[in-house]
Amino acid sequence: MSETNRRDFLKSTAAVLAAPAIAADLTAGVEQLHLSASLAHFANIAYKTGRLLHFDTRKENFTGDEEATQLLARQYRAPYVIM
Repeated sequence: MSETNRRDFLKSTAAVLAAPAIAADLTAGVEQLHLSASLAHFANIAYKTGRLLHFDTRKENFTGDEEATQLLARQYRAPYVIM
């Protein structure tokens, strides 16, 4: 971890603890963070399917691979459902 990364991490943690509304001063935007966190999930899905996958960031699904796209979300048990 570089000194810049360490500084940004500590700055963002302190901002959230001090005043969550000020946490907008982060280095990456929400969409960038969402896509970055998704990379590990994509790797797991590619491993499970055993295929090279192509992800469409606009549609948020795998191009031409319905099985892989279904693995992006899990089915929740009632009453723990996301609407």
